[in-house]
Amino acid sequence: MSWRVRFALVLAASLGALGACDGEAALEDRDWTLVALGGEPVSATAHRPAPNLRLVSDDGQMRGFAGCNRMFGDYTLEGTRLEFGPVGATRMACSDAPSEPAFMAALAATKAYELAGSVLLFKDGATVLARFEATQPD
Repeated sequence: MSWRVRFALVLAASLGALGACDGEAALEDRDWTLVALGGEPVSATAHRPAPNLRLVSDDGQMRGFAGCNRMFGDYTLEGTRLEFGPVGATRMACSDAPSEPAFMAALAATKAYELAGSVLLFKDGATVLARFEATQPD
């Protein structure tokens, strides 16, 4: 095998490995806005922004806004497996945040994620629990 063919194979393998790292890097340390929950659209209200979250790679913490309350908790990420530990939240009472309990339940049920560009899905098996869009796409 010529040195050019070997070089091309090594280069292709290296770029492939870098591409695999980009998936996790793009998932973490980005702001994600919830756009659908259980197949139903979710959006901001007149008085509140849309629910959102951020997975922080430095400390393995999830931080976000559930629709009324700020939320936080641990997460575990291995390949495409994603699970959340107990989620804590502030305790404000809001009558105009009907999706908040369902959002918290979706986080608790999440077992995996799927990422395609600026779209993020939280899944339990084949079931899509929540759909997010990157606040600032790549």
